[in-house]
Amino acid sequence: MITHIVIFPEVKTMIDTMPENNINRNKLHFLLNEKWNKQEYSKICKNNWVFKLSYKSVWKKKTPKGEETYYGKLFSV
Repeated sequence: MITHIVIFPEVKTMIDTMPENNINRNKLHFLLNEKWNKQEYSKICKNNWVFKLSYKSVWKKKTPKGEETYYGKLFSV
């Protein structure tokens, strides 16, 4: 990528003028074990088109009270 910026300075200009986006890309990661909330999910999806998740965490499909989590919802789709 750096090579392309040096060879094509217009690429750097394009990158630099790009508005900041996908600001909450980590938000879903911290919600996966929380109770599913459609309004909250819609809110974070409004301005984010991809989320960063991890296979290294232990995810639960249900909360201790038996309610569906965000992780559980992903598997039910």
